[in-house]
Parts: sequence; structure tokens; C-alpha cells
Amino acid sequence: MFRNKKTQKIVLSTLLVFTLLSTVAFAASGVFDKKITATHGRIKLSYQGEDITKAVEEKYGTPAFTVKEYDGRAYVPVRALADIMGVSVTYDNSTHTANFVDSEKLVMQKQLELKDQEIAALQAENNKLKNQSKEEEKKETKTDIKELEKKLNKDYGVVDDVNFDISLKETSSRITATITIDTRDYYESNAWRKMRVADKKSLMEDIAEDISKVFKNHKVEGSIYDNYQRYTLYTFTTNNNGKVSVSDRDYGYDSDYGYGDYRDVERYLQEDLDYAGFRNATVRASNESSSTVYVRITLGYSPSSEDRRDISDIISRIERELNIRIDADISY
Repeated sequence: MFRNKKTQKIVLSTLLVFTLLSTVAFAASGVFDKKITATHGRIKLSYQGEDITKAVEEKYGTPAFTVKEYDGRAYVPVRALADIMGVSVTYDNSTHTANFVDSEKLVMQKQLELKDQEIAALQAENNKLKNQSKEEEKKETKTDIKELEKKLNKDYGVVDDVNFDISLKETSSRITATITIDTRDYYESNAWRKMRVADKKSLMEDIAEDISKVFKNHKVEGSIYDNYQRYTLYTFTTNNNGKVSVSDRDYGYDSDYGYGDYRDVERYLQEDLDYAGFRNATVRASNESSSTVYVRITLGYSPSSEDRRDISDIISRIERELNIRIDADISY
């Protein structure tokens, strides 16, 4: 009837005053005897509007009273007050010490400590799971990128007789694809040259799209690199809408023709002449017509009839490969 109420703190303050003034001396006080005049029956006890005077007297056999010698101050049984507040009290007769213990507070404090321990344990477990999740994501990503790399090399390792070696590199926000070719071999170089620019563009678009399907939150970029020439031939990148943009590092990309522009003709012709043994030949091309590329070939010496036939064959082959007309002027 007397436990678990907010008014306990007020009552506790009263209890401390009553206790300090009682004839029971505490450990810090001296023990002495004094005759007092106690008046019983004057003090009434009420708890939350309910008269508990009789209940206290019957339970503890001691009524509240006033003491004349202490200016009529009122004294209430300590155990009654302790019971009202839910506080346990013990008295040590050898030291004349009354000990008050707030059991509910201790229980609550213990519960809070246990809750703090539980929260700390849960936080530690949560951090552990987060770290495990990050490690698993790293392993999964590494596995995904290696598996994707294998798949891309399987799907696009050879296109139009050109061998491609595809490697992927990942950062937190992007995937970089390096598509390597090696034009050291003449047949490899010739196959690459025969491959239409539109097909090269499609190859880069397909690779970029395949990467984007696996790494949806990454930007995709890449390049086609000639390992023999040590030169980047094309670069590509995806925008926010997933569209692939391709650029020719040499001359720019022209989707209307089977070649980048007239400088492709100049480069291919120079390569073929070198391969055929015309080491000192220089090639200069210009594009004065949408369908014809004009070329000046300087040999540095007077060509023989056989040289002219060989050069003519090379020009004819490039015309067929690039589907254009070449108007060549051979000089020395």
C-alpha cells in the first residue's frame, strides 16, 4: 500500500530530518540520555489523501508523537516511512547506525546496467556483422569482376579474326575496361584494319553494356589499346543514361564511313608500304571529296615498274577493305 510513488523523495527528506533528531544516535553522533515529554495522538499520517495513522500504529505498535523539549517537533516511526517509500531499513545496535537501502533503485540500477551491457553487446555484434558484410561484398565484387572478365573474353575474345584481350579494373564508382590488341603480326594488323569502324564501335558498346548489367551503380569507361604500337586507338564511356560514347584517339569517329577519316587511309597505307619493304616511303593524304581520298606517296627514288605494281596492289586492297576510292600520286 505504501510503495512505488513519486512522492517518495519528499517523504525521504522528511525521514532524514526525523531520523537526525531522534533519540537514536547515528554513527557520526555521540550517545546520550535525555528526558523528554512526548505527546501521542496529536499527529495524524496521511498518504495521498488516505488516512494511514491507524494502519501505521497497528503495524508498528508505535504512534507518531511530538516532543515538547524540541519545540513540539513531530516524530514518525522510521520503519513506517521506509515502508511508504519502498526503502528497506536496518539498525545496527552496536554502532547505533540506521542503514537505508532503496531496493527499487538498486534493482532499477541493476536493470539499467544489464540493459547497457545488452546494448553494448548488440552494438558490438552489429559492428561485427557490418564488417563481415563489407568483407563479403569485397569478396563477392572481386569474384564478380573476375567472372565477368572471363565471360567477356569468352564472348568477345575473337571478333572478325581480331584477337582481343579484355581486362577489368574496379574502383568505388567506376569500372575501367582495357581491350588490348597486338598488331605486331601482319595478319592480326590486317584483320583489325579490315574490321569496320562501326563494328569496332558496336564491340565497345556491347562490352560496356554487359559490364553495366553486372555493376549497375558503376560508371563504365574503357579503351582499345594497341600493345605493339603502344597507343590508345579508341576510348569509350557511359553517361548517366547508360548511353555509350566512343571517340577515336587518332582522328575522331565518323559513323558515315567505314573508316575514321582520310588519315586512316594515310596510316594504313604507310603500314602496308613499310611491310612490303618500302621503308623510306612517306604518305600524305587529303580528303577533298566525300568518296575519294587523295594520296601523295614519296619514295625517295625512281620506282621500277614492279614497285609501281606492288604499290598499286596495296592501294587496291585498302580500297576494297575500306570501301573507298584512293587517287594516288607516286613521286620520288
